[in-house]
Amino acid sequence: GIVLVAAMSFIPYVDWAAHLGGMIAGFVLGAVCFSFKIRSWFFMVIWFVVGVGSTMALYSAGMAYMYNDVEIKEEGDREIKEE
Repeated sequence: GIVLVAAMSFIPYVDWAAHLGGMIAGFVLGAVCFSFKIRSWFFMVIWFVVGVGSTMALYSAGMAYMYNDVEIKEEGDREIKEE
């Protein structure tokens, strides 16, 4: 699965960063979902807290980046490539 997704990241018009972000989000949310399968109560709580904390931190960092560092282009604006 991971190798196939990584290979598809090199297809034109497919952004590799979206695949990387999806993989990281999958690992983090997997930690939350599967933490309840752990038999040891101590490790279950640890992995749950790590998963939820990582999810909140990554979501907050993504939103902060989108609202502060990404510039919106107007629809009428077009970039002219000079050769």
